[in-house]
Amino acid sequence: QGHKQAHDRVDVSRTEVCHSPRCRIEGEREPSPTLSKTNRERPTEIGAKGNGRSRALRRSPRTPRGSFVAMARNLLAVLLAALAFASAFHAADAQDFNQGNPECIREDASTGILEAAAEVDELSILVAAVEAAGAQDAFEDTSVKVTAFMPTNEAFNDLIAELGLKNVNELLASPLLPNILRYHVVGDPHTADYFVEGVELPTREGDETLQGYDETTIVAANGNATIMKSDVYTCQGVVEVIDKVMLPPSVFDALEGSSNESAGNSTVAVGGGP
Repeated sequence: QGHKQAHDRVDVSRTEVCHSPRCRIEGEREPSPTLSKTNRERPTEIGAKGNGRSRALRRSPRTPRGSFVAMARNLLAVLLAALAFASAFHAADAQDFNQGNPECIREDASTGILEAAAEVDELSILVAAVEAAGAQDAFEDTSVKVTAFMPTNEAFNDLIAELGLKNVNELLASPLLPNILRYHVVGDPHTADYFVEGVELPTREGDETLQGYDETTIVAANGNATIMKSDVYTCQGVVEVIDKVMLPPSVFDALEGSSNESAGNSTVAVGGGP
């Protein structure tokens, strides 16, 4: 009996202290903690009040001051990268078009400059002018890439009327025609976004230059030409179709001087005939 009482005391003591999972005896289990239980207890804990204030309010998130500084730095880095890209683009503009390489300007642009112009009805007077000036071989060297400004037929007709010529044949017979055509060719290939204000564009007409203005306007001696169709790629360069025949300063000054004397003399100077 004494042994039995001792055994009972041992069992009782084991039962009383066995609350940990490591010391449970068989048949006795405590409920395991669950996520839902934790979630149920958390609002009470966070929302508990003390000293007249809610602990939840004291834990309100605050935007770190450093995050604004980081955002500003990131924005500045993006702006600087964009400026660097734009500068590098203009600096490498000619190199990107196979300048000095006999290969075409781009793989998908194998048509020559004059061949491309001949396929457009609105450029027929320009094609005739190139033939009349004997400049068919002007772009024979495919390693030399250029920018070609091509006036439309309407642009040539406007010039004919402005100069007081009878017809296009008088213009095509002019000894000044080669000078006018060379003034429309820039010695390096450029796309229209290069023609910003202040950009000088050296032409094949000696030291005569054109100037960019706002990516759609070219400044010449006799006024501004507007780009109507931009960035047409050909084998030897980039074509920009314009709405005005541009006159180099030497030709413009000569015509101005002749027109000041008489309209008849102006026609003789341009047409090259009596």
